Amino acid sequence: MAQVLAVRRAARASCSGGRLMTDRLTVAVAAALCGAGCSLIVDPGGLVFEDEDAAVDGGTSDAHVSDASPLPDGSRDGGREDEDAGAAGLPDLVVSCPTPADILGEGATVRVPWTATNVGSGRAEPFLVSLLLERPAMTAGESPRFVELATERSPTALSADEMGTGELVFVAPDWVRGGPNPLRCVVDAMEEIEELDEANNDDDASLIVLALPDLRITALTSTYNVSRSEVDYRFQIDNIGGSAASDIGWAVQTNAGSSASGSLLFLGPGDSQVISGRMASDPPSVTQAFVDPSDEIREVDETNNSAMR
Repeated sequence: MAQVLAVRRAARASCSGGRLMTDRLTVAVAAALCGAGCSLIVDPGGLVFEDEDAAVDGGTSDAHVSDASPLPDGSRDGGREDEDAGAAGLPDLVVSCPTPADILGEGATVRVPWTATNVGSGRAEPFLVSLLLERPAMTAGESPRFVELATERSPTALSADEMGTGELVFVAPDWVRGGPNPLRCVVDAMEEIEELDEANNDDDASLIVLALPDLRITALTSTYNVSRSEVDYRFQIDNIGGSAASDIGWAVQTNAGSSASGSLLFLGPGDSQVISGRMASDPPSVTQAFVDPSDEIREVDETNNSAMR
């Protein structure tokens, strides 16, 4: 019985007990390699060596017979991987979170649905989805920052082009402000999964708070110090509204032309802040204080933002 061994491009083949590593065999080269006792057949699927002296044990050849179909372009011999393999097989998660229903103010339950899609080519194991809300600066030296309020792990993995959904729930904190509050949804927040693109894992929305702050001036006092030619002033800013206010401007002035101004970082609902200082001035007869003098904050009542003494 003859032993037939298929030799294809970028493949290994045995002939008369030898081991051949080849790349792009031609008929002429194959004929030279075939040698005595071996005939060469040109087959449409590739070059085939026929060893007429091969031994047979029990009717089964001990030689390896390879597939005669051509290998795809880009293949390499010697066990090397295709150069185009690259990042194939990695997942790529993207997430979307629509704007949730408006809330009245702090203490309200907020429900935010999310949808994650694997736009990569590999499988994404169960992943974390987190919800963050921007907290305004509340003390000197702080900056606004996103604070995580809810997180959950997806119940299942996502294959390529597969989509998963869920819902994140939290209670609105006392620092939410009237109007839009920046909201951010993040998938794979802990970067547990290697992805094709790590920069597309978040989606921004807004939490709308219907309750508004209401700022007012109370307890204004003004005393003129003759020896220093200065006015000592003191007043209180109250937030009697249903939500917080941030970046709150204030100003004080006299009819003698003196003035002073400043700002508060944050004032929660029901909170108050005392403002005091002094400014050079001629003897005044009237001192007036203002909160939010530029009307930058939307309030319940815009008519109670000043006081006079």
